[in-house]
Amino acid sequence: MPTQNALLPAPLTSAPLCIPTRNALLPAPLTSAPLWMPTRNALLDGTSNVSTPLDANSECSATGTSNVCTSLDANSECSATGTSNVCTPLDANSECYATGTSNVCTPLDANSECSATGTSNVCTPLDANSECYATGTSNVCTPLDANSECYATGTSNVSTPLDANSECSATGTSNVCTPLDANSECYATGTSNVCTPLDANSECSATGTSNVCSPLDANSECCATGTSYVCTPLDANSECSATGTSNVCTSLDANSECSATGTSNVCTSLDANSECSATGTSNVCTPLDANSECSATGTSNVCNPLDANSECSATGTSNVCTPLDANSECSATGTSNVCTPLHANSECSATGTSYVCTPLDAYSECSATGTSYVCTPLDANSECSATGTSNVCTPLDANSECSATGTSNVCTPLDANSECSATGTSNVCTPLHANSECSATGTSYVYPIGC
Repeated sequence: MPTQNALLPAPLTSAPLCIPTRNALLPAPLTSAPLWMPTRNALLDGTSNVSTPLDANSECSATGTSNVCTSLDANSECSATGTSNVCTPLDANSECYATGTSNVCTPLDANSECSATGTSNVCTPLDANSECYATGTSNVCTPLDANSECYATGTSNVSTPLDANSECSATGTSNVCTPLDANSECYATGTSNVCTPLDANSECSATGTSNVCSPLDANSECCATGTSYVCTPLDANSECSATGTSNVCTSLDANSECSATGTSNVCTSLDANSECSATGTSNVCTPLDANSECSATGTSNVCNPLDANSECSATGTSNVCTPLDANSECSATGTSNVCTPLHANSECSATGTSYVCTPLDAYSECSATGTSYVCTPLDANSECSATGTSNVCTPLDANSECSATGTSNVCTPLDANSECSATGTSNVCTPLHANSECSATGTSYVYPIGC
């Protein structure tokens, strides 16, 4: 599977194509009404990622404040009360509830953001696939209500029973896949990660080169100069640059992983921005309410005593939470990334060690041995291990950050795997088709492209 912040080669012979990401506004080329692609952190009111005149930000707002939503149905990280990251008992919301507590699911088997109660993201005991199904095919949904990255209505993000493709479509809109093998953000043209000339697509291209954009508005990870991860002076671009340096932004408003100083991951004084900064230090926020990876003290990844916030803190220590139920990257002990003995929590811990889990089944970033990022012999788990080495997997098909050799982030010759390798080097790929963060040269994070 490709990652969001990855360079994806997109071979075309005709019209330039662009690829969207989950946290971007993605206009879909239509002959009539435009379609928009929803993300997990987006307002889903029937027109995904459509807000009142906001400035191209996911985790948006109808009130003018970031991370604030009106009373919508099935919005992750939304609010019906005016407080960010708060949901009413909605149906089929990822990171939501049916109980009034955020991030709470019934005890399911190895599915993140899942439910066995008829809520969206409901899976039958499938094989460790998030965003999965009741049909036995990974990453496929039946006509459910408010499922992230799914549809049965002809809107973008509609999947026919495809094989493991998130963010796909059967209508010809961007993010349309034919029955491809495990490719997110793929196509109906046979070439992975290729879009029609869209406006404001992250990781897109109008030239036929992966991750290259024409001077578009608000494109993350784009390029108008031929250098990877370089943008023209755009508005509100994450991981962008107007200087030719990767992950550098011009003075933008409310951009995650941005910069007004020329340093990556630095923001100007913004309101409620994840991975932002009001001081010139990356990952620092002003005293915000319920922001992930935020800070009220000037220390990165620190939050006020909030309820059920991932990567938050009630003690002043980064990534620490109050005793919550089933929160990823949380803590009940004051240690960062530590959880109480919960069932099915990613990046959790029952021992007081960060990123440690009790013997769970098919959890990403988990551990049955007390070592961080170690899993029991699971099938198709990202960042897992069957050998006791972090980020190691058994010979699986299309697993991100996996390994069959005992080396972290190493994969067997798979098709379209992000951060994979057939050579034993982490983040290295064989000449595969459309792999993010891959390489055909044997060097990690090397892209043989103009960008």
